[in-house]
Order: sequence, then structure tokens, then C-alpha cells
Amino acid sequence: MGEIDQNVAQIADMVVKIARQTVQWTANENISKEQFFLLATLKAKQRTTISDLAEQLNLTPSATTIAINRLVGSGHVSRTRDEKDRRLVWVEVTDKAVDLVASLCAHRNKLLAGMLANLTSEEIGQFITLLSKMVAHLPHTAEPPNESAGKERSHTKQ
Repeated sequence: MGEIDQNVAQIADMVVKIARQTVQWTANENISKEQFFLLATLKAKQRTTISDLAEQLNLTPSATTIAINRLVGSGHVSRTRDEKDRRLVWVEVTDKAVDLVASLCAHRNKLLAGMLANLTSEEIGQFITLLSKMVAHLPHTAEPPNESAGKERSHTKQ
């Protein structure tokens, strides 16, 4: 195995360990990390259509609709028809979701701060610089602080 292959394997191993820790972001809530990501995205957009949300999350409209239906049922999202164009349906987070997203972001930030605790400020700066360079080369994906929505993950656009 070449040096690049060893580096890739080592990075992949660390990414998996970190990804497993993200389960803790929503561990005490009745919501998946994917639903959290969807809510965080929707909160940032404030009000949008399902198709625009699906595009931002890189999901199919049908997968996004399924996720939104669940979140409407749990009281985290509201749906309203446009007054001028009844074909247009707007979705937005409820106050319940705003509070939940704020709480989960605070919990996530605490976990991330714990991961950075053993680094010096110089190392943190270097880490952010390197990670930024790596992220800049990723294909276009959703940007909010978390992830997509439940089973819908299998319905991401290719």
C-alpha cells in the first residue's frame, strides 16, 4: 500500500469515528440527526418550497416531502399555501423547531469544543485552514450545520 493509500485509509478511519460521534448530537431528543440537518437548513432559509429545500439538501422532492410530512406531524414544521398562487406551498420551522435546533446546536458545539480541547490555538488554526482547503474541493452539498432526513438519505440525488 502506497503512502497516499495509507493516508486515505487513516483519514477514512478518523472520519468514521467522528461520524459515529455525531449520533450524540440528537441523542436526547426524539429526532434523527438527518431531521436535525433538515430543520437547521429550513431554519436558515426561514421559508421555502419543498423543491427548493430538496435542491439545497441534494435530495429528491419525494424524499423531502416524506421528511417534511414527519416534521409537520411532530409539530416542527408548518405548511402554508401561497395566497396569490394556491399551487405554491411554503414550509417553515415552528417555534418548537427553532428552540430544538438552538438546543441541539449548543450540544453539538460542546461536543466539537471537546474534540478541539487538546489542540493549541495554532493547531486549531492549522486544522481549520487544512479542512477548509479540503472542503473547497467537495462537490456542491448542503451547507447547514448538520445533515438530511431519516430514510430519505437513500434518496439523495446522484
